[in-house]
Amino acid sequence: MRSSAKILVMAAALMLLAAGVYAQDYSDSDGGQPEITARVARISKLKGDAQIRRRDALEWEEADDNLPLVEGDELVTSKSARLEVQFDRNTYLWLDGDASLKIETLSDQGIAISVPRGSAAVKVIDFDKSRCYFEIDAPSTTVALERDGLYRIDAGYDQNDAVLVSALEGGQARIYTQTAGMTLYSGRQARIMTAGAYAGETDVTSIGSFDDKFADWVGDRQKKIDRDLADSYYGRYYDDDMYGAEDLDDYGQWNYTSSYGYVWRPYASSISSYANWSPYRYGQWRWLPPYGWTWVNDEPWGWATYHHGRWIWLDGYWGWTPYGYYRSGRSWWRPALVYMTIYNNDVCWYPLPYHYHFYNYNWHWNNGHYGGHGGGNQYPGNGNGNGNGGGHTGGNPTPSPTPGILGPGFIRDNVPPLQTVPTTGVVAVSRDQFGSKRPNIQPPLNVAKSVVKTVREGSSTPPLLPPGTEINGSRPSPMAVKTPAAAEHFDTIRTGATTRSTRAPLDNTLRKDRILGGRDILTPDPTRGRPEPGSRPTGAVVRPPLTIQNPRPAQPRYDDQRDTTTPVRPRTRTTAPLGTPRQDVPREQPQPRYVPRPQIQPPASRPQEDSRPQQPRYEPRPQPRYEPRPQPQPRNESRPQPTPRYEPRPQPQPRNESRPQPPAERKPAPSAPLSREKDGKRQ
Repeated sequence: MRSSAKILVMAAALMLLAAGVYAQDYSDSDGGQPEITARVARISKLKGDAQIRRRDALEWEEADDNLPLVEGDELVTSKSARLEVQFDRNTYLWLDGDASLKIETLSDQGIAISVPRGSAAVKVIDFDKSRCYFEIDAPSTTVALERDGLYRIDAGYDQNDAVLVSALEGGQARIYTQTAGMTLYSGRQARIMTAGAYAGETDVTSIGSFDDKFADWVGDRQKKIDRDLADSYYGRYYDDDMYGAEDLDDYGQWNYTSSYGYVWRPYASSISSYANWSPYRYGQWRWLPPYGWTWVNDEPWGWATYHHGRWIWLDGYWGWTPYGYYRSGRSWWRPALVYMTIYNNDVCWYPLPYHYHFYNYNWHWNNGHYGGHGGGNQYPGNGNGNGNGGGHTGGNPTPSPTPGILGPGFIRDNVPPLQTVPTTGVVAVSRDQFGSKRPNIQPPLNVAKSVVKTVREGSSTPPLLPPGTEINGSRPSPMAVKTPAAAEHFDTIRTGATTRSTRAPLDNTLRKDRILGGRDILTPDPTRGRPEPGSRPTGAVVRPPLTIQNPRPAQPRYDDQRDTTTPVRPRTRTTAPLGTPRQDVPREQPQPRYVPRPQIQPPASRPQEDSRPQQPRYEPRPQPRYEPRPQPQPRNESRPQPTPRYEPRPQPQPRNESRPQPPAERKPAPSAPLSREKDGKRQ
């Protein structure tokens, strides 16, 4: 009994030890958070030649399709070239020929890019500036996007060229210059002066459309992206973190399996141009800080399939399942999902089987830690992390049947790789050629069997891969190229309205500084109804209180000149009962206190005749001086007077004798002797 108990105790101890080893080695399980969570973008389309320089690197390298991009990368395109960058499912950037681009910030909190030269266009879909930001730095200009839409930036090719910013398809953005800021609405174009006497001045005009080759190429790519997103299976077979999975629909189909659920299988025509095709065979290993060696595939559809999920050998063909067996919260971006080892001085690898955790072959280049690599949100499901999700909104699709969701522990159904991985799936390359463009080969059958038989145990050490900064002991990078001429613009042209010192957005800081003048915006109170007359607030910002510089000193009051040395007798007041007749008590009258008036001191230069106070001298009140009122001027007689005109008075008209006249009145005869009559007539 005692011996059996000891055996049980030892077995339990071994299980705990093994569990501890696996917990250390496989701490980065498929559902756990990896140690490196840097967000990753990709070159989704390249037409022509382009060069890239990684952060803190001196050499420029060749750019290629499906090349991963991280924060700090610089890109330069040759003339007549075109380049497309996909940041996530809903965010794209296009770069014209003879242009430059630098990724200033790339995190789940937001994206900031710099365009010192040439033309670029940005398309954002389902953009929410309260959840993330997107800012573009051009020469002496910063553009902060606010809405969904298409934006174009023409940075020019000389330091004195003006910057053109255009908003289309419902876009709206804030534009900041060295001295001011404004809002640009859809259908409008802003022209920003960057040099000369009018530096910082902005001219806004209406635009219809662009008529150049770059605009035509952007339009064609938009149509392709819209069609792919409409036919994609986001939320059904894969989640939003697997951006780039929309490329699969043109090159393969989804089939239902009883063991793995829905599995994507490439068409025969999609792989017919590759001899003895198998996953992770056609491509190259590229050094990607901070992850290490990363697989860059040649297939145009392989971005999601080589950085998420598992490749499985099923019924004589290769298929891809979006998830491994272990799955908890979300999908993490991986540099490559392979098992890697060193065999006879050859670096050999094959697709990581379905039931195995992620294997960290870059252990030596990640500070000696076993954790995995990849980007993702720090907090699964809320999009507030620090990884590659970008537009990650949480939740997982529910393919039928749903892959198993297991917690930490031993690998369930630990099937040896020899039964799940064919020997044709093993790929090898000479160790001294690792990381170059030399074609990868299929090792001999005996070597392939030996590689597949090896199962990494908890105590084994990852292979010592050659460093990415030193191949063959001579050249620093296998992809090093000649420094492009446009690279000098990164050092000579200053981009942005101000210096971008942190990863935080500049929108709020520049808005308060360049638009509001450092003051808070004036917002009306929504709880109040219609304002009363005269109470409606005015102005766009809150004005600070007026402060008077060097105010006049306050004059002392008359009460301040009183004598405070004499105590003041407090007044007492007695209250008599109600009904008591009032008694007039004479109040104690205060005695007037004589305060001599201050005497006016004579000037020091004037001699004093007497020290006694002088009596005021009587001075009569000044009388008003009499001044005679002005008399009217006499009339000048010498002035010729007008001669009066003589007009005769009207004379009475002579009587017309022909008219019968009335008889004359007879007068009485005088009393004298009667007149004599002659011939019967009176004389």
